[in-house]
Amino acid sequence: MQDNPKSHSANEEIPARVVGTPLQATTEKHHDTERIDHVLAEIDVGAEGHTHPFILSINTRSHKNFVAGFDARVRAGRLRQPGLSRPTIGIFEGELLDYRPIEEHATIFFEALSRGQMEQLVLSCFSRCNLVEAWGFLYGSPRRGLHQIHSRRASSAVREDLLGKDGGLRFYFAPPEEPLLLLIKFCGQP
Repeated sequence: MQDNPKSHSANEEIPARVVGTPLQATTEKHHDTERIDHVLAEIDVGAEGHTHPFILSINTRSHKNFVAGFDARVRAGRLRQPGLSRPTIGIFEGELLDYRPIEEHATIFFEALSRGQMEQLVLSCFSRCNLVEAWGFLYGSPRRGLHQIHSRRASSAVREDLLGKDGGLRFYFAPPEEPLLLLIKFCGQP
């Protein structure tokens, strides 16, 4: 496992790829149901008997788009990836996805899903998989989770267009089911 203890400022976004075994997943809880927009999936990123729980904060809708009057649904793109080797468990700083080359080499349909549909998709994949790989940005102290697990291109409600700084999820299942890469976009993202 690589968990780099570099010193970073509190507001600095630290990109990372994390790999771990699934522990549990649940929908976010909030007294205002309009604020619920994540599945919180806990994985173990510890190596060889050393448990290290880690939270993946996965968007199931866009509250920012909702507030701005745009479509709040996420668009989920799914890509089966046969023949992939299983990655090493751990936290690897500095690694992100770029959706552009993935989409150039594969036909991916991005389906608009309601919050409930997206929750069901993520929870179903999480319950069936035996390993999860995720890209995003570290948050918490000391580095307890990963968020921004989606495209970072400009959307209807967010003007900042970040190229090559995307997040995503890959689920590894027992054979014969092939690994599944899940890419997440919001309304207005290319």
